[in-house]
Amino acid sequence: MSKITPIKSTVFLKLDKALQDEIITEGGIKFYLSPEYNPEWNATVTGKIKNLPKLVEQKNKHILSQLNIEDEVCFSYSVVADRKFGSTGALFQQVTEDNPYRKEFKNGVGEKIMAVAVNGKISKIWIGTYHDKYGQFVHGFQGTENQLEKWLSQFQFGKNQKMTYKNLLSYQAESFWKVDFANIFAKKKGKNIVALGDRVICKPVEKEVSREFLKLNGIDIPASSVKLRYYDRATVVSGGEKIGLKKGDVISFEERFLEKYNIWQQEFFVIKERRIQGKWC
Repeated sequence: MSKITPIKSTVFLKLDKALQDEIITEGGIKFYLSPEYNPEWNATVTGKIKNLPKLVEQKNKHILSQLNIEDEVCFSYSVVADRKFGSTGALFQQVTEDNPYRKEFKNGVGEKIMAVAVNGKISKIWIGTYHDKYGQFVHGFQGTENQLEKWLSQFQFGKNQKMTYKNLLSYQAESFWKVDFANIFAKKKGKNIVALGDRVICKPVEKEVSREFLKLNGIDIPASSVKLRYYDRATVVSGGEKIGLKKGDVISFEERFLEKYNIWQQEFFVIKERRIQGKWC
């Protein structure tokens, strides 16, 4: 049987599922959730390599040299979250569910409509905004729900369009996910996680805060410990050797550049090397 082979900067992966529909706590309790609500929050970020390209660009050779078929790798949530309509038409389709006070609509050419309800003095006030295919705000609306429906009537809506994943490929009854080297940032090696590319994998830094300290700041809690988590620093787990980092170093960065991932039931911070400002001594 022939097989499909990626070229240059693309790797083909197999995923157990596109969206995560359950959460398992540290105590082993399993909770089920609806992944279609805010799918970008529930996108799968780990998968197994099924095919590697034979020809790669020079900038990606150092990553390719560390990858093998069947390796488990971590990748950007955008790989799965990036979706489109199968139709190229301009009909708007609702892409949010189960939230009566927040509605989002998209069409096949990239335009978007947002409708959000906020608390007013007497009843809910609805705010609607229309954005073009470049994400630029065009015009909007504010008023009652009935007035919102009238404002929405200027747009065309459809129910038969189907959202598809941009990076999902089907070949001879098999499905593969195409992932660019730039979006692969780590691999699993035994029980460890190994950074790839220009990302540094870190664990959050937490500090216990006493009840007495909280009381001094006007916060009263039951007799239990509370941990304060920092979002401007983290402890290196893997990566950063090119800039002189080693495992256990505490690095400093701006929170806005921080990426947060839950990988193999563990929480990690991911930061690009160029975003690291320094090292705590």
